[in-house]
Amino acid sequence: EPSHHSLSLLISFLTSPGATMPSMSLSLSRATPARGARVTRAARRLTPPSAVASDPSSKNASASPYVKPPVELKKVTFAEAMGFAGAGPEKINGRLAMVAFVAAFGAEVSTHETVSQQFGDATIPVIGTAMLFAVASLIPIMKGAIDEPMGPFNSKAELVNGRLAMLGLSLMLYIENQSGKAFF
Repeated sequence: EPSHHSLSLLISFLTSPGATMPSMSLSLSRATPARGARVTRAARRLTPPSAVASDPSSKNASASPYVKPPVELKKVTFAEAMGFAGAGPEKINGRLAMVAFVAAFGAEVSTHETVSQQFGDATIPVIGTAMLFAVASLIPIMKGAIDEPMGPFNSKAELVNGRLAMLGLSLMLYIENQSGKAFF
């Protein structure tokens, strides 16, 4: 559906004999969406720069040629975030497993101690790191933040890597428990 500006240009061109069209800026895009309306990424990419420049509500019209509508964040309670269907448990456990696996690998390579020996040597720092990562992961979830993909870094990749880290850490703990010596 053409915008009102495009229609007025077309009507003025058709009704005035011998007149030439003032500019060829007819837009095939949709009119700027209402404030708070949900817009897909494809629609944001296809919004022409002229629509941004003519939109008085756009605060940074000169900074970006594309309109990004304001996103309303849905706040989540602690019970919803940490519930069975909540985003918290798997995301937090995955992040903790990724940190633990990398830290355990680094410490095993340098000290040749098992994970349980490492935990016994530095109980307070390990618990503190786990609490810090858990809280830092939970706050954005409770605020309703949306995970924006950034190339290969996206939510799906994070979940897959977290699951692999949980399996790897569990397997490493099992093997070290059975053998009594460091895996790496």
